[in-house]
Amino acid sequence: MAYAEAEQASTQLQVAMMQKGGQVSESFALIDTLAKRLGNKLPGTTADYQNMMSMLIRQGMPAKSILGGLGEATAYLAVQLKMAPEAAAEFSSKLQDATRTTDKDMMALMDTIQRTFYLGVDQGNMLQGFAKLSPALAILKKDGIAAARELAPLLVMADQSGMAGEAAGNAYRKIFQGGLDAKKVGKGNAALAGTGIKLDFTDG
Repeated sequence: MAYAEAEQASTQLQVAMMQKGGQVSESFALIDTLAKRLGNKLPGTTADYQNMMSMLIRQGMPAKSILGGLGEATAYLAVQLKMAPEAAAEFSSKLQDATRTTDKDMMALMDTIQRTFYLGVDQGNMLQGFAKLSPALAILKKDGIAAARELAPLLVMADQSGMAGEAAGNAYRKIFQGGLDAKKVGKGNAALAGTGIKLDFTDG
């Protein structure tokens, strides 16, 4: 049964890595070997990690990144977050989209995910929080791993006060959008004229 599942998962990985003209990518054998090694080393089966690799490929992760450490990091993330490997692959890929992290920084993003999880934010709240914060990244002039590292502590604080990830992300986004809106801040300063208080939420 386990052999049949592995064969089926291996076939699905081949299909995921198929190029134009029906040719399978040269990296298939290397990624398949990595999945088998992880299946022998970590909790779960070879098929679990082959399915994880298929999901990474389908989510747009390059074979070079998967072989360069992303595949192994996703597998360990699955163990640490107690997720099925395939679900961990989808989760980390969606978080990459939300934070706009480049492929080369995905290993660092995995580390941030793990740290945030161990500070109490579960994967659902994490993804919802970052997804709602995503529109504010352009305003903050931050994205990728730099944004993830700076915003993760805010989600941790909100989580510890009982706020759901979606609500926290929305609240922080509104704060950033309002605090960096020159027109709104200008109106606030006009109203505060003569009080000795001046609002300024930027570093110039």
